[in-house]
Amino acid sequence: MSPRSLQCTQCMEYFMWVCRIWGVMTAVGLWGVGVETCFRMEPLGVYLVCIAAVMSFLETIFMFHYCVLACLQQDPQMRHTCGIKTWGILLKLDNWKKGILYIVICVPCFVQPHKVWMAIISGIMVVITALFYFLKTIQGREEDLNISSIENETYDRFEVIEDIDDVFDDNFDSNDPLPLSTDETLAEQEEIMDV
Repeated sequence: MSPRSLQCTQCMEYFMWVCRIWGVMTAVGLWGVGVETCFRMEPLGVYLVCIAAVMSFLETIFMFHYCVLACLQQDPQMRHTCGIKTWGILLKLDNWKKGILYIVICVPCFVQPHKVWMAIISGIMVVITALFYFLKTIQGREEDLNISSIENETYDRFEVIEDIDDVFDDNFDSNDPLPLSTDETLAEQEEIMDV
């Protein structure tokens, strides 16, 4: 592994933790703004509390995953339960999918800026979190491309033929007569033309 790729891997590891920490801070900010907005009797407050709950769960899912893995090591028969299958679906909601979800749920934060100005700050934090997840996705794809180019193995079910002339020489002998005489093939052609 080259020093540059090792350095990029370390940077990506730090960036992953920056994404997680920023996401948790954003969820905490949403909780604060949501509770404050509910206290002021604004309808947006209930929405902010709901998206704070969703974002808190999605941003702490990696911690819960370690607990699920520990449980699965203790009881391997749990792998086939409905809860574990649902957990697998939740784990697939990462990177760009989270980014799109966060962009969609932050739109109401910008609807009435004159009434709830703190919602704008929360909305900007959610947008930054979404951008972090998009950047994380791009870096993940670059790593996948690098891995596939390093391996450079292709799956092919057919043999690679180095010299095509050897194959034809083995299968066809120039001294063998043709299976049909030219008279028969000409007769067949005339019949076809008549039809």
